[in-house]
Amino acid sequence: MKIYRLVLNLAEDGVKELYDNVLKALEEQSDRLEIDLIGLGHQKPNTILMIWDMLVKRDPKTILSVHARTSLFDGCLLLLLIADERRIRPKSWVQLDSPTKLKETDWAELEDKATRRGKNLIHEPTFVTDYCQIADLMNEYLPVEKISGQRWPLENLSEYGLLLYSQAEKAVQECFK
Repeated sequence: MKIYRLVLNLAEDGVKELYDNVLKALEEQSDRLEIDLIGLGHQKPNTILMIWDMLVKRDPKTILSVHARTSLFDGCLLLLLIADERRIRPKSWVQLDSPTKLKETDWAELEDKATRRGKNLIHEPTFVTDYCQIADLMNEYLPVEKISGQRWPLENLSEYGLLLYSQAEKAVQECFK
């Protein structure tokens, strides 16, 4: 079995570097792609959608295993959810913005600062549109609105059948409870 390991630093600002790293991993055509998510755990929604698109189009024979070694913000959770196998660091959490609240926000002040008011017929920042698309994708796995607005323990993913644990990992997690 050919295994390719990729470390994705979610604190990276370089979209091109993230793209290149994922592309290289996919070009290896391995039987198993193991991704470790590290760093602050936050990326722009557009970047997450790009990585998501690349990963869901991988060879269907490639098993995707993702280990979140950091807490995650917003759309970064999608990278964990789409995996065939999901692992988390004990005591990690996710913080999601409410897509409903983002859509209901008056972004006029932001538009004034960006001097776009009156020039753009779309009065919703692009990150809101992209994040709402990510939230729709995540809703296939768990209720985004229900868990938004708080720091939600990633261990709770097990309630939705979304975590894979070995017996050893279960024993270690019991020690931290």
